[in-house]
Amino acid sequence: MSISAQARGLSGTLVDGPARDPLEIAALRYPVFARSIFPRRANKREYGSIGEPIRWGNLTINQGDIVVADCNGVLTFPDNQLPRVLEQALAVVRKEEELKDAMRKGKSFFDLASLSSLIPPTRNRV
Repeated sequence: MSISAQARGLSGTLVDGPARDPLEIAALRYPVFARSIFPRRANKREYGSIGEPIRWGNLTINQGDIVVADCNGVLTFPDNQLPRVLEQALAVVRKEEELKDAMRKGKSFFDLASLSSLIPPTRNRV
């Protein structure tokens, strides 16, 4: 199915369930994002429709939406939201870089996130 999708010009596939043959898919360099890997054949008794909104977990994906996916997860949004989403994503990256820099300089994540009060005091051991 990945070969067929790739040959038809698709950019990737989201599967709200298991996929199989991950090594073969990786060799194609065709991105497939699935809930899990399962070696059994797919059930082909039911087919979806084209051009209608789809559900993928708790996401609703509409025709024309931008879908961004990697090993961390999947994000989808209307194409007219791209500038706002890009601005927010860059703000997160900047904040994470600041936190990483502070941790490299010796600060703990708990201090930076104001969570130190949640850590029980250590007891001196003899």
